Amino acid sequence: MYDTELIRTFEDINTHKRIGELIRKHSTNPRSIHSYALEGLDLSSFKRIIDLGCASGTFTEALKDRIPPDAQVLGVDIIPSYKEPFLETCARVGVRGDFYGGGVSILASLPESTFDLILCSYALYYFPDAIYQLSRILNKKGLLVAITHFRNNTSELAEVIKKVLRRKGTSSQNQLLPLEEVIGRFCAENGLKCLKPFFRRTTVKNFRNKLIFTGEDAEELVEYIRFKAPFFISNAELEETQILNELINWVHLQTRKKRIITITKDDRIFISSEPISRCQK
Repeated sequence: MYDTELIRTFEDINTHKRIGELIRKHSTNPRSIHSYALEGLDLSSFKRIIDLGCASGTFTEALKDRIPPDAQVLGVDIIPSYKEPFLETCARVGVRGDFYGGGVSILASLPESTFDLILCSYALYYFPDAIYQLSRILNKKGLLVAITHFRNNTSELAEVIKKVLRRKGTSSQNQLLPLEEVIGRFCAENGLKCLKPFFRRTTVKNFRNKLIFTGEDAEELVEYIRFKAPFFISNAELEETQILNELINWVHLQTRKKRIITITKDDRIFISSEPISRCQK
């Protein structure tokens, strides 16, 4: 329902990169989640790799010195303008890169057992119905590594928005925000259930993290909120701008009171192997 609107959030490559830097700056967990996701995995023989929802290739960059120099990485995204930065990332990693800008529609055309490694970072909730295709194209000794959020991702901001919506009478008590609806399709809490029919083995790793903003960081938090606005407020809301402004005013009120604003950013990594499905639905 909200996917097209949310995907547009990532069309501005420079802004997307800036928000990534901002998140890392304010994170309590200093580690790279992408490097952590691959930690302990033997990828030394993996030559055929696909990065789904690749953007500029942050997950692919974590492959540096982990895969053979003759490996090939196919980046797949719905935003064609990521082609150049993704291929630049592959060059830095020292591998051959290819790019497809038409989204996961490509999966159905790929031969069975094609890939040694499938990477998917913060994207599988956009296309959970494609999990059976991931099982089909992964070879029997390959790995799927998927990163996703816990349901309570940025719940502090979501709760402020919900209070505003209820006060204005435009939302019911249990109505989900776009963010909650999308993440709920494949999240930390239900990811194992989604993967189980298609992979015999799945292990999980948690990545605990919070974003911390003080009074001096108010404008950076506002920048983050403006970027994330489509995830909190549907365009169906007639008072979208007013609601966003109320959230921003809340930020300024908290920081004027010298209150530290903490935002939950916990994630889970799923590592699946031994694909089961070999037939299309």
